Amino acid sequence: MRRACKGDFALMNITFRLIAPEDAEQLQANCMPGATVEGIRQWIPEDLRAHEAGEKVPLVAVVDGEVRGTATLVRRAHPLARHIARIEGVVVDYRYWRRGIARGLFAELTSHAATMGIELLATSCRAGTAAETVYRRLGFAEYGRLLWSTLTWRGFDGAHVTHVTSLGGQTVRALRGRYARADAGRD
Repeated sequence: MRRACKGDFALMNITFRLIAPEDAEQLQANCMPGATVEGIRQWIPEDLRAHEAGEKVPLVAVVDGEVRGTATLVRRAHPLARHIARIEGVVVDYRYWRRGIARGLFAELTSHAATMGIELLATSCRAGTAAETVYRRLGFAEYGRLLWSTLTWRGFDGAHVTHVTSLGGQTVRALRGRYARADAGRD
């Protein structure tokens, strides 16, 4: 999908497409500086095989010829949870925040999810981060918080927040029981 984006920034040409092995260098440079190019090269073919099997949709956002964001739709594997998918690995080049890239990635993945028969989308982030606000703005509602007692390089990681949204028009409250039942048979 191509779209032009304007606002406070110059008109940008954004393309959302399936990830490709040749994206590894730009992903590392623009989105994942803590990863190695070789490490990224290893997981891209795995994600593409999962895509062929109908289990994942790994996308990148390309702005003016450069990869500036990525996100992956991951379908639950358990037979009782095939109606649920997660949006994972959401990363946008910080120099391109607030320009609609995350919104575009979520819109593309939501469209793919609908064609796959997904009824419920989930995503998660650390509590108190900008992602928490972004997910609410994208229509996700907080489902729960998991307290962590791990010490990260940033300090104490206090909570992990899970957000969900329905593709079928049901409220999150109505879906809570169904999501919890599917979690009981977690893959």
